[in-house]
This record gives sequence, structure tokens and C-alpha cells, in this order.
Amino acid sequence: MSIEWMGVVVLAIGLVIALVRPGATMWVAVLATLFGGSAAISLPALGGATVAPAYLSLGLLAMALFLRGRLTSPTIALTPDQPGFFLGLLMLWAVAAAMLLPRLFAGDVEVIPLSRGGEGGPAVGILVPNSGNITQSVYALGGLATFCLTTTFVRMARGYERFARAMLVLAGLNLVAAAVDQVGYYAGLGNLLEPFHTAGYNFMTESTVGGFIKRINGTFSEASAFAGFTLPLFAFCYGLYRRGIRPRATGALAALSLVAVLLATSTAGYVGLGMYIALIALRTVWQAVAGAGRRDLAHALRMSAVGLVVVAVVVVLVPVVVEQARLLFESMIVNKVDSDSADERGMWNAVSFDAFLGSWGLGTGLGSTRASSYPIVLLSNLGVPGAFLFLAFVVAVFRVHPPPAAPRLVHALVAASKHGILSVLLIAVMVGTVFDLPMLFYMFCGVICSVPIAFPRRRPLRRGLDGYDSAEHAPVAGAGSWHAA
Repeated sequence: MSIEWMGVVVLAIGLVIALVRPGATMWVAVLATLFGGSAAISLPALGGATVAPAYLSLGLLAMALFLRGRLTSPTIALTPDQPGFFLGLLMLWAVAAAMLLPRLFAGDVEVIPLSRGGEGGPAVGILVPNSGNITQSVYALGGLATFCLTTTFVRMARGYERFARAMLVLAGLNLVAAAVDQVGYYAGLGNLLEPFHTAGYNFMTESTVGGFIKRINGTFSEASAFAGFTLPLFAFCYGLYRRGIRPRATGALAALSLVAVLLATSTAGYVGLGMYIALIALRTVWQAVAGAGRRDLAHALRMSAVGLVVVAVVVVLVPVVVEQARLLFESMIVNKVDSDSADERGMWNAVSFDAFLGSWGLGTGLGSTRASSYPIVLLSNLGVPGAFLFLAFVVAVFRVHPPPAAPRLVHALVAASKHGILSVLLIAVMVGTVFDLPMLFYMFCGVICSVPIAFPRRRPLRRGLDGYDSAEHAPVAGAGSWHAA
């Protein structure tokens, strides 16, 4: 094991913040998610696996709680009366399955191993215990820790406000990284973000579409990873904008993030964005029909009219854009269906689903096989029990609603976090290859699931572990102080 320069930076900054202002350590964890293509720690013993800076920041969060004597606080989110209970059971089953099922079904089932099968990528193999069982278990526990720690930190004084600010700064830095990526390419300066590309991935930083559009990588290994990270940020900022939280900042960040997703020219990004917009539009129309969302419908109609005007002006004044758009559509959508990549991913799904059937519906164990759709990943790795627990957790999260007396920012953060979760799941359903979901997914879930703890219903006044009065609808200190501007 060796620590990389990014790990040293994260530790140095995080330790200072944890010692001086423990509550602000959440900033480090949120901003560290930007460096998905960086390695904080290298693990040669596990086939060259690396630990991302965001996972390293989890130790800093735990240390900050330890220094404040609240290390047991995160476990509150996993009690049977909380939505996180299903997540706790899911991760318990995931780790147990990773240790037991590859040995139970060893040699009897064909899988697509997580390790690469030569230059052609992953190939079909026979199920045996492998390093993927270990690394995916660690990532699963990291996701659980992210969820629990987030529910704790946002309940601290000014916790919701800090999380909102950190997310907006993250969206801004992601756009800066995208701009630097493009400037370096078109100015002939090379990959200016190369010092951050140290993780054990295959980086495709010079990839173009049609020879005229540079695909945006930002700090990530490829355009699809960038789009998968940027789309939830767009959805989150849009959710805050619709709730009137800092509309100038959140509106601008949402618009620019939308442009970044489009310029990334990722098929998954395009389809995920289209599905997200379609679902939001359907929900808006349904609310309008029910008489509860006429203002939202009017907003959607205004935005659609503005979009149509912009498209019409571009088509009339810059007709070459239409031809380039046609070529881009054929390259990224039409021809993609018949590509070798699509055939390969279809084969992954077929083999992994057969593995699910061959394992009596229990799965082959976490980290044993990959697929190209998250539902098949769940079934092939964790079987029916894992798929059921994951679905139960997501449903429980979406059923959480803040009480009417909760601060306006809390209402907005819950709504925006649900937007973010939806966008993550849409992309995962299409191209998710492993059980591990982005840390932002668990952070969004943590924010939402902190609400039943911070604002418990029908309970007497008492002083909570995190310094707030946990009476019914009692305000968290500083949660409502971040006014709209």
C-alpha cells in the first residue's frame, strides 16, 4: 500500500479542518467526489486497485465525530424505524454474499469477471472467489458509511446550509475542470488535468466525436463518467432552483451543467438526461391536472418556449450546426446500437442473468460478475434478496417528506436530493456495471433520511446527540438561515 500525492493533500487539509472546525469536514468529503479519476492510496496487492480521495475523506469524517464524542451518532440512521434500516440489511447481505456465494457456486456458473480479460476487455469465465469480492465489499461498506455520516453531519449546527453550499461549489468546480479540459485540447496545450488522472483506469482524454467535438472528461477517466457525475449535479441544482434557493446561482449552475452534459457527447448522458426530463415533465403535467402544480406547468411552458426560440434562431442563422447535430446523433445514438460495444454489453447482461438463474436466485456474490444494467447487476450479484432490499430502501427514501414546519432549505434539499437520486438511478439502469454507486447517491440519501431524525413527529422535547432540540418540527440550528437571493 502506498499513499499518492492526492491522498497527502486530502489528509492535510482534512486533518486541519477536522481539528479546527469538525462540523465543516463535510466540505472535504463533498468536494473530494470531484476527483473520481485520482488515486489517494494504491493497493498493488489487490491487482492495482486504488482508493479514491472521497473514500479517504470518510476516515476524516469519523475522526471529526470522535473528537466531538459523537461516534455512535451515525448508527441512529440504521434503526428499524428509519429508512436506512433497509440499507443496513442490504450491505450486511452484500458482504456476507461476497464471502459465501462465490465458494458455494464455485465452478458451476459462468460469469463476467471484474478483472480485464486481455486487450478485448472482460471475457466469460468460471465463477471463483476473486479480488472483486473484496474491493466491492469495501466500496459497499464505504457507501454505508457515507450515508450514515451524512445523516449525522447535516444535523449539526448549519449542517444543511453547509451541505448546500458545498454542493454548489462542487458543481462550479466541475464546470471549471470541464473548461480546462477543453481549453487544453483546443489550444494545443495537451491534457492540463493529467496530474489528477492517477487512478487505475484506462483514460481516454483525446477522444472526439466525428473528428470535430472533443468529448469532455474533466477530472474523470472518460466522457461517460463525466456525464454520469455531472447529470446528478444538474438535477440537484435544478431542484434547488425550482424551490427558489439562490435562484441566480443555482439556475446558472444548472444551465451550465446541462450544457456540459450535452458537450460530453455520452450516449448514457443523453439518454439519462432525456429520461430525466421526460419524467419531470410528466410529473409536472400530472400535478397540474390534479390542480397542485399550475405554477410549475407555467414555468415548464415558458422554458420550453425559450428553448424552441433558441433552437429556431440557431437553425436559421447557423445552418451548419444542423448538419453537425445530425452527424452527432447518428454517431452517438443510431450507430451506437449496432456497435461492438453494444454487442459486448448485451453479452454481459445475458451471461450475468444466466448466472442469476444458475445460482438459484441467490446471486453469485458481490463483485463476482459485471453486467451493463443495474437491475441485472443486483440480481446476478445479490440475487432476489439484494434486489428486494435495494428497492425497499429507494422506496423508503422517496417516501420521506419534511414536516410543514421544517425550514425552507430543508424542504428544498430533500426535493433536490430526490432529483439527484433519480438521475443517478436512470444512468445506472442503462449502463451500471457494478454494485458500487457514486458517493453522491449515498450523500443525497443521507440528507433525505436525516429529516425523520432531525424532525421527529409526536415526540417530546429532548436534547439530541448532535446539539439540536429534537421536538416535533424543532428547527435545526442554522438550517433556515440561508435565505434565497
